[in-house]
Amino acid sequence: MERVATITIGQSPRVDLVPEILKLMRDDIEIVEYGILDSYTYEEAENMLRPNKGDNVLVSRMRDGRQIEMKEELVPNLIQECINNIEKEGINTIFLLCTGKFPEFEHKGLLLEPFSLLHSIVKDVSSGKIGVIVPDSSQIDQTIEYWREGGNDIFVRAVSPYKDFFDNIEKEALDFKNEELSLIVLDCMGYSLEMKKKVKEITGKPVLLPRIVMSKLLEELV
Repeated sequence: MERVATITIGQSPRVDLVPEILKLMRDDIEIVEYGILDSYTYEEAENMLRPNKGDNVLVSRMRDGRQIEMKEELVPNLIQECINNIEKEGINTIFLLCTGKFPEFEHKGLLLEPFSLLHSIVKDVSSGKIGVIVPDSSQIDQTIEYWREGGNDIFVRAVSPYKDFFDNIEKEALDFKNEELSLIVLDCMGYSLEMKKKVKEITGKPVLLPRIVMSKLLEELV
């Protein structure tokens, strides 16, 4: 078996995410899950990482399904600690389950980070305006900034994959239907294949789902 470590910026196991990833990959790949908040309670993590007004925000899922919002600049050190612990366990392939933008990490083996890969793909395949869906409205401004770095014109809406997605997506997705968009990006690893199908059904536009793109790339590399 090929062992691959996944890092969520919330808590493991990610029962909403990893089983779907495994279905997309070969049977000889074993996933070992890690979370940067595994050793913290929700209250401890919230107190430690709570963003202030104006901070860049990252969003993830706790083990019990609750959403947690984090100050972006406090997350990289926790990820680095997790990478160090994984490599001590002898696992040399790591898959970061977050589409956020991070500084360069120290690692000895293979580290898959979705941000730069997804942005490169979208830049190469899209023309004109793209739609982006993010988990939280506090992320809209930073999302516009990040995607514009690749030269894209952006239309952004916020619908959390962790809080009543199917109740909230109809209204926001209808906004996308009425825009001239080359594609829509679900900009979080928390969005599922079922969520992608719903967005495509409402909008009639191509939808890029990060967990699918990254899982197929990972399968090719291990």
